[in-house]
Amino acid sequence: MTEKKAFIIVNTGSPECNIPSIKTFLKLFLSDKHVIRMPKVFWYPILYGIILRKRPVILLKKYQEIAINGTAPLLFYEKQLTKKLQMLDGMHNIRFFYANLYSRPYIEDILQICINENISDIKVLPLFAQYSGVTTKAVIDKFRKHDIDNYKLSFITEFYTNPLYIKALLNKLDFKHINADTPLLLAYHSLPQSYLKKENLYIKQCMNTSKLIAEAIGRRCPVYTVFVSKFGKGKWLKPSLADILQKLKNQNVKTVNLMSPGFMLDCLETIYDVKRAAFTFCKNEDMKVNYLPCLNDSNECVEFIASLIKQ
Repeated sequence: MTEKKAFIIVNTGSPECNIPSIKTFLKLFLSDKHVIRMPKVFWYPILYGIILRKRPVILLKKYQEIAINGTAPLLFYEKQLTKKLQMLDGMHNIRFFYANLYSRPYIEDILQICINENISDIKVLPLFAQYSGVTTKAVIDKFRKHDIDNYKLSFITEFYTNPLYIKALLNKLDFKHINADTPLLLAYHSLPQSYLKKENLYIKQCMNTSKLIAEAIGRRCPVYTVFVSKFGKGKWLKPSLADILQKLKNQNVKTVNLMSPGFMLDCLETIYDVKRAAFTFCKNEDMKVNYLPCLNDSNECVEFIASLIKQ
């Protein structure tokens, strides 16, 4: 009998556009030891006393603004991407799923489906090009937490230098706008500087991805690596998006290109912390920004993931 196989794409997840879902997402996300590395005795009063009381209302408005057909963008693109992968020629013997760490469908839900369907060969793709303990390791640890000793489980842990990934990103660029007067800003998720001892690999991989993109476009424009989504008052990775935009404004730069190679799918973070933050700054400073969406469910993304499956 042919061995049944599954391929699962995994992300952090996203809440639906309602307060209970947002509260659940924040509680799970900000209680994960991979994400918050602070003793619970200090962190939980902040989480339960402030964040879970105030943030859901603020976030609800944002999720409602960016929803696609009433669904958070990340959840929408996960579903569409999975459908397109399932329709690929030569993949009829593989069941495709999407799962999330902190929102439905949860990893354990998809694992249970695999068990019920006697799927014994499971390959997992965390949708993070650069390996980090906050993201990729959190996914791996979540899978290994479950009793899956009788299953063949494998992970694609990073793809930050994969030529097809770099090519897919380059296909997003309009080379008519690539010139010495128009810098390219590459955004990645930031991390607290206190995490640096354990996350040094992540920073190097971000820089390597940026280097490969710069080389691929022939260094025809200045390329900057920037970090986004600082949370709280502590020190985080720099330079931030705001730092570089201010620097370019001081140099009288009028137009910038902006993309997020640290994110496979557009989400609240890329839309607000990257796109809208840049648009707001540039509008106030008489500058223009060309924002390039994430790979999402594009043909380039489907082809890239298909190449990983065949490896």
